[in-house]
Amino acid sequence: NHDISLFLDYNLGTIRQEWSLGIDWPVEVVLRQLVLYAGGLFIWAATACRFIRDGNQLARKRLDKILKGSSSAITAPEQHLNEIYLAVLKHSISSEFSDEEKEEVYDMLKHTLGSLVVLLSPLSTSSLSKLLQLRREDIDSIFNNFYAILDIPDDPTRQLRLHHPSFRDFLLNKDR
Repeated sequence: NHDISLFLDYNLGTIRQEWSLGIDWPVEVVLRQLVLYAGGLFIWAATACRFIRDGNQLARKRLDKILKGSSSAITAPEQHLNEIYLAVLKHSISSEFSDEEKEEVYDMLKHTLGSLVVLLSPLSTSSLSKLLQLRREDIDSIFNNFYAILDIPDDPTRQLRLHHPSFRDFLLNKDR
């Protein structure tokens, strides 16, 4: 927990400086709460930091979303991972889309993310686009909001990777 606290403090401090969020952001009680939510899992802390950082000027709101999305009762670390992964997925779909557009994006996400997590060996964006018969630009667009959970190289010939296998477990387990 001490190491996770240091990790969160450093990363959130970097975000605070990048976006001039004020010297007291986040307050100590929030940092302690995040350490509890992490439940000893660095992947939770790392995913939370990437999710907050990807929010850019909305970093403050992203942190609030994590705090509100997590239950106040101490639950199993897996539950907190589920909540952070759900937050990332929910924020990947624009609320400005019509219901029909959202359904289309949901289908594309299921198709692309599903393919990515079930592959035995990772593929590049270029290879994945050929396999799924989608334009590479469409795949880039789909994965644009997933830097918190995917390692997406700038080079389309390098392999896409999950940051952690727990995301695969999350997507493939219907109970989660």
